[in-house]
Amino acid sequence: MQKAHNGIHYEVTGKGKPIVFLHGMGLNGTIFINTIKKLKGYRCVNIDLRGHGKSTRKHITLEQYLQDIDAIITAEKLIKPTLVGHSFGSFLSMHYAARNKNEGRLILINEVHKLKFLNLTLPFVLFGMGYFKVMDWLVLLCKRRRHFIDFAKHQRDGINKLAFLGQISSLPRTIVKCIGIMKKNPVPLRKIKNRSIIVNGLHDEIISQHSYRELHQALKGSAVVKEEAEHLLPITHPEMVEKVIKKYIN
Repeated sequence: MQKAHNGIHYEVTGKGKPIVFLHGMGLNGTIFINTIKKLKGYRCVNIDLRGHGKSTRKHITLEQYLQDIDAIITAEKLIKPTLVGHSFGSFLSMHYAARNKNEGRLILINEVHKLKFLNLTLPFVLFGMGYFKVMDWLVLLCKRRRHFIDFAKHQRDGINKLAFLGQISSLPRTIVKCIGIMKKNPVPLRKIKNRSIIVNGLHDEIISQHSYRELHQALKGSAVVKEEAEHLLPITHPEMVEKVIKKYIN
């Protein structure tokens, strides 16, 4: 069932243990559709984050993102929901857990807990950050429209095409604001007491293996699941997300 709350689009499917899905920057909730289809015994709440998918593009701030998540959890009367976050979605999941003392579990896929050089791969530091600088210029030079992309239909596409689709599915100003949020607001990891599962993409093109190790050490009692996958793991390998959910949320 598709719903909206204060301009935030989300979809609710199934019955059972509650799970909230939070996608990565430049993407939308469709990255989790192929996983959700295989889940039975779970109530899945799949959100298009503010500025992404079918949701409003106004007021892109960390505070507003956390309010959106809390409002939907409250509206749907979810008790101790598991938060499944990919990349920027994992960043928001951890901030939400640190602030709200949510007792549900965290599944952190291709995690981002802070945006520092040591937490990024060398190729991304050398080339990727320059790409996002171009996004800054695009904000000033053009007012292009965003295009809704159903990422569930692009599971077999290569990483380069998926990255391109991610860029055209969101406005440049949204990407720039999300990057700014991550730079200015590292996650206060000591405040997180939730049982956390870190899904480590061994071939992640963006997040360094040092970052995964750092997060694992900081989150006491966390588990690490290592997968032969890249940064867009939920799109290219939805079965891996399904496997982790069924193993740890039962």
